[in-house]
Amino acid sequence: MWQKIKDFFTGLQKSNLFGINIKDIEKGLYTAVGGALAQYIYNALLDHNWQSLNLSQMQHVALMAFIGYITKNFFSNSKGQLLKKE
Repeated sequence: MWQKIKDFFTGLQKSNLFGINIKDIEKGLYTAVGGALAQYIYNALLDHNWQSLNLSQMQHVALMAFIGYITKNFFSNSKGQLLKKE
């Protein structure tokens, strides 16, 4: 039984070419949040104003980071090679 559970979670870690899995979605969300936070810090340092919070711009950056990550994983195999078969 434990081997089946281990195999299930191991299988979730790597997706094949032209496929994504739940781990890709999770990592994409982390990338989106990290990108939005980096954009906020960058703007705050440039403006010297930590109270300026542009949610629309942060949402745009987060969405683009998520889409970029998912697209990269969709077109790469389980070894991270773009457009190459297993």
